[in-house]
Amino acid sequence: MQVLETRSYEVKHAPLDPSLPEAVRRDRPQLAILALDGSPEGHAAYKGLRAEPDLKGVPAVVCTSQEAIRAEAQAAKDRVIALPLDRDALLAALEHAARPFQTILVADDEPLIRRMFSMYLGNEGYRVVTAENGDDAIRKVREVLPDLVITDIKMPLADGYEVCRAIKTYHETQGIPVIIVSALGTELDIDKGFNAGANEYLTKPVDLVELAGRIQNIFRGIALRGRERILVVTPSQIERSVLDYGLKQQGFEVLSARDGQEAAEHAQKEIPGVILCDLEIPGTSIVELRDQLRASSKTKDIPFVVLTSRTSKVDKVKRDRLDAAAFLTKPFPIERMVALIERILGERRTKLELERELLIATIRSLVQALEARDRYTRGHSDNVARYTMMIADHFYDTDDELKRIELSAQLHDIGKIGIPDSILLNPGKLSDAEMAVMKTHPEKGEEILKPIPSLQDILPGVRWHHERMDGRGYPDGLRAEDIPLQARIIAVADTFDAITSDRPYRRGMPIEKAVAVMKSAAGDQLDPECVEVFLRALEKQGALKVKVPQEV
Repeated sequence: MQVLETRSYEVKHAPLDPSLPEAVRRDRPQLAILALDGSPEGHAAYKGLRAEPDLKGVPAVVCTSQEAIRAEAQAAKDRVIALPLDRDALLAALEHAARPFQTILVADDEPLIRRMFSMYLGNEGYRVVTAENGDDAIRKVREVLPDLVITDIKMPLADGYEVCRAIKTYHETQGIPVIIVSALGTELDIDKGFNAGANEYLTKPVDLVELAGRIQNIFRGIALRGRERILVVTPSQIERSVLDYGLKQQGFEVLSARDGQEAAEHAQKEIPGVILCDLEIPGTSIVELRDQLRASSKTKDIPFVVLTSRTSKVDKVKRDRLDAAAFLTKPFPIERMVALIERILGERRTKLELERELLIATIRSLVQALEARDRYTRGHSDNVARYTMMIADHFYDTDDELKRIELSAQLHDIGKIGIPDSILLNPGKLSDAEMAVMKTHPEKGEEILKPIPSLQDILPGVRWHHERMDGRGYPDGLRAEDIPLQARIIAVADTFDAITSDRPYRRGMPIEKAVAVMKSAAGDQLDPECVEVFLRALEKQGALKVKVPQEV
């Protein structure tokens, strides 16, 4: 559970045996994470926990690959994620499960604003506390210790800037993130807010959906700190030690460098999320370091925060060449540094997500163009994605997991781009040699997508969707549960669409015959559980809806 210990969670451990209920009763955790691998002892411990009336209020995240345990946990209204454990899925489950325990303080002198925010955020699952003026906000922050503060600027007794500074000054509250929501929206106002320590600044009238998104990004950023790597570059041993200690205390992984050459080596090898660099470094200057990193595709987009002294002079030419995400004047409180890093990382995550969506849209267009050349395969990937989701909804709980497998299904045949048209568009039966070439498309698909970091999590479905439970599939001859669940699900969806769609050499099977074929393939070719889940979903639908390709 290192993924939890590197964050702000207090983690306690207990064995999965009959003593589990007593351990939970003693420690009274806000959340229990149980890894149930199918052992009778673990399952019995979970049953014992849920049998205790006074412990029913303790929510749990159950990690399991066993269908019986999954069904039992869902009936108990516990969240379920699949084994083997996926780090992102666990964090997403924790984020969702933690919401009822996360408190947001809303400070605004307008009763209507307070009421609107309270209702909306309450419906989102958060606990909301309100304050009607600045002094009230400062007092309640220290009493309640909320997880996040939303504050207006213009308020009686103390304005939002003072509230923000008070939060960042008081030791017990200085780590609390702050969102300023104000009608004041000039560049000077916004800079003043960030200088006071705010993590985000939104102008009124505020879009509540955007506000909820910013809140989620802040909490997600805090949860991801153990995965975020910061490179500190300064010749001062004292500054390196202070920043190293302060940032590690906040959960970041920290690298240190004394000069530009050492920094360049670290950056190329470790690819940090942000570089904190002193304006004056020995050897390779900061400008040369920036130019060197820009020349590499791996490091060209790493944001720089430049650390300056009050006597530093940065002319416009140097400032433009550095293209820094921010300039920070020493001395500064570590909390301000953390807020700044969180904001930069959040903006970078948003940018990368937009770029990922753009890239995915382009790849999807390529798949559609590939299928459009043959009326018999037109719409195949969309059909497979739809059938995949009918199955995946049973196995996965988080939106991230479902989006991941849906994308994998949509792109499962991307490797056919690398198959010659003479084979791909051949209306007849393929020769053994041609079939051998066709069977390379899963590997080609992985080769196409592998260089894209944000698509690593969909590669199992692309590479292994033609593997078989009996080990006679391709490209790697994996057997049974050695085949990732993502690929086993897509294999069922892919097979069903293939046998129910028309081909030049045969008509698509009617639903009754297709169901019989799927049942007979369960066990040898297809995962029996995935087939059963899919057939139940078809039965629940009442009728199968298949897009029939239209001739053009």
